[in-house]
Amino acid sequence: MVLAENPGLAEAVRVALGDGSYRVLRFRDLREADRLLETGLIDACILDADLTDVRPVRTIREIRQRLPHCPVLVCAEAREREWEEEAWLAGATYLLGKPLRASAFRHFLERCWQVGPGAGAVIEPEAEAAPRPAAGPVAALERLRLHSRLLGQSLAARGLLEEFLTRIRGVLGVNRAAVFLRRPPLGLGADPSQLPDRRLEPLCAQGMAPELVAHVALSRDGGIGRYAERFGRILLFERAQAAGDAEAVREFGLLGGRVAIPVTDGREFLGVAVFDQPLSGGVFGAEELAVVFQLLEELGRAIQNAWRHERLEVGYQMTSDILDQLSSGCVVVDQDLSVLHANQSARRLFLGGESAGELQFADIPQAIGTLVYQVLQSGAETVSGEYRPPAASEQVFRVEVLPFRRGAAKAPAAALLLIKDFTQHERLQAMEIQASNLRLVKSMAEHLAHEIGNALVPLSAHQQMIEERGNDAQFLASLSRAMATSVQRIQRLSNQMLHLASETAVSASAVGLPGLVEEAFIETRRYFPDRVPELRFAPGVSEVAAAGDREALKQAMVEVLLNALQAAPDAPKVEVAVRRTTEGAEGGLAVVEVRDFGPGFSEESARRATEPFYSTKVVGLGLGLTVAERIVRAHQGRLEIESAAGGGPGLVRVVLPLAAL
Repeated sequence: MVLAENPGLAEAVRVALGDGSYRVLRFRDLREADRLLETGLIDACILDADLTDVRPVRTIREIRQRLPHCPVLVCAEAREREWEEEAWLAGATYLLGKPLRASAFRHFLERCWQVGPGAGAVIEPEAEAAPRPAAGPVAALERLRLHSRLLGQSLAARGLLEEFLTRIRGVLGVNRAAVFLRRPPLGLGADPSQLPDRRLEPLCAQGMAPELVAHVALSRDGGIGRYAERFGRILLFERAQAAGDAEAVREFGLLGGRVAIPVTDGREFLGVAVFDQPLSGGVFGAEELAVVFQLLEELGRAIQNAWRHERLEVGYQMTSDILDQLSSGCVVVDQDLSVLHANQSARRLFLGGESAGELQFADIPQAIGTLVYQVLQSGAETVSGEYRPPAASEQVFRVEVLPFRRGAAKAPAAALLLIKDFTQHERLQAMEIQASNLRLVKSMAEHLAHEIGNALVPLSAHQQMIEERGNDAQFLASLSRAMATSVQRIQRLSNQMLHLASETAVSASAVGLPGLVEEAFIETRRYFPDRVPELRFAPGVSEVAAAGDREALKQAMVEVLLNALQAAPDAPKVEVAVRRTTEGAEGGLAVVEVRDFGPGFSEESARRATEPFYSTKVVGLGLGLTVAERIVRAHQGRLEIESAAGGGPGLVRVVLPLAAL
């Protein structure tokens, strides 16, 4: 059968055959030859078409579909290498040039057919084997059993490839087959030195010497690997030879292969599979290669799944190893209250001793299990608590439960329970508190002894002279002043200690601040019996009231004013400004600024002025501003102390909530 637009090729074929033993029929296309194709009487098909586009390739494929055993000879005057290769892949038996040479044409036909003893006698091609009977249940189950071998290796890349190559060798009828893959992506716990490179390593090979395969690796930058990755197409040995790809030809020669097929997962290049030619000596048809390509693509997806499984397994094992090395107990519990993981510390704590048994949720003490259940049900961010084992109440454990959520889900899928032994920490903390209290008591005792001793010195001196000068008026006046001064110092010390020890009760009454400052100033004058302190109000003082307890605020103001007056003991005076601000809630804040006429606060003294027992003066306990700050803070206010960086008077600012008069 000749398929040609013009009758010239059909006449050339008749002349080449010569003796009239062959019947030559010409058709313009396959549609005209449709009835003849159905008879199955065609011994050979000659196609007249230039190999410059895809149309002849489609025709060859259609002939192959309808006449799978019929030789197809293509006569072409114009040919391009790419389409010539596609014609071979589509199933062309031979490619002939124009004009048709009779001797070459007859030679190719004789190679296609079996020629008998008589010259020119044509023996019909072997009849196609009778179709096999439909597979019975046993044969179908056998095929399922063979397929199940692949499923059994679905999570092991090497075992999967070995089983696949065993199956594909039997189907294709080849001896040599090898699969080269790139290294899988790094996962948790992978060796950092094994970085992904540009090599394709032989993961599995059959029909080849193991020592050969072990020392052969393809490159993604040249030869078979480069072509497969760059173009994603099947590479034949003849095509590589014709293209002058010396590296690919060398690799085909080393492996004894004749065809290389890319291995992908449909999106990503994974490697390449190399096969030799069929044992029958023929060549692979285009349909066979296309099917193998699709099978390898499915294999690529399975390999990716195997790699993902390996990474997950390595990651899980690494996470388990890390958790087992922690001294804290770690337990993961899912929504069904099943324990997904428990490290060694948790098993030792809840199961006792060195038990390696599996931890169940029922093994967790009820007090801790309740916290876990609360997080799983309510979705609380973090729940913490303290746990003391009934059998060892001296032990203390810190318990934290954290939820695990999937994506944007509100309900947690699992909860992480962390149990840390805080026994030693609690003991150290208790010892530190005890030591701190002892240091505080010691410091208080030293300062109190010093201050009370200073108050008793003049009394002791007068007591020693009272028998001799008891009737002396001047002595009695001095004794009266000494007793008054000492009583004032001890009384002030007593008031300071009471304010530090007691919780300040804050009333809701309004306290006028200018009047309060005047009352406090009158109180401070008693501490200057030999001098007259001076109080100045800054211009613009208005009636401003603060909410609080009058007596407590008066004590705080006494301490602030006394600290300012003692800054310049030779000429004690102080300037006070009272104002309101708009900051804060509910109308603003009340501010009292007390400015002294001394050297001012240094940066260190401004920072430490409110510390207990800190003082830059020779006399005093160093509790004045400490008491003032405590009272102001109890009234929801603040005490601010400004340092005089360039020298100048000191400034103490009292800020309190504003109240209506």
